[in-house]
Amino acid sequence: MVGHRTVWQASIERWRAQAPAYVYVRTDGPTPKRPPQQRYLAHTGPVCEPSCNDKQIENYWHGQHEFVADGICQESCRDLGHVQLGYNTLVNTAETAFHQGVDLYAEAQDRLIAGAELHASVLTEEPASRRQPVPSWLCGGRLKGAANGSTWWMLRNHFVNVRWRCFLFVALSRRPSR
Repeated sequence: MVGHRTVWQASIERWRAQAPAYVYVRTDGPTPKRPPQQRYLAHTGPVCEPSCNDKQIENYWHGQHEFVADGICQESCRDLGHVQLGYNTLVNTAETAFHQGVDLYAEAQDRLIAGAELHASVLTEEPASRRQPVPSWLCGGRLKGAANGSTWWMLRNHFVNVRWRCFLFVALSRRPSR
């Protein structure tokens, strides 16, 4: 990224604005952080501007209206496949930045871990002894599209092998096949 410093900086700033708007933690307050300015793309889903009100944020969060736990994602109530796509973007960017000397993982450590743990805990591939029921406050107790858990592997690898943090629900069995 040395030759494209302006693009690099813009990408890092976009990540820093989007990560808190994508994964909720209770220190954000009673509702999630508002997203940065977005370009509207027709038929891609609900849009919310930085000044959106609480009703608009509920629509943007696909109907989620109770924010009582860390780790709820903006697309949790849409489906878990989209949660994992969003997480892939966050984690791949954080990993790339880490190798370029910018530690986005550290900046959003609690947020990233909370989202991964919450969503991995309800996946059907989670070992039965660790699998949790979907809480009634999360999307009315129903989640769609229980995708595989390989999304969490890079995040888990960074925090377990670099930062020495333990995960309860992001299990070793999630390692992608080679």
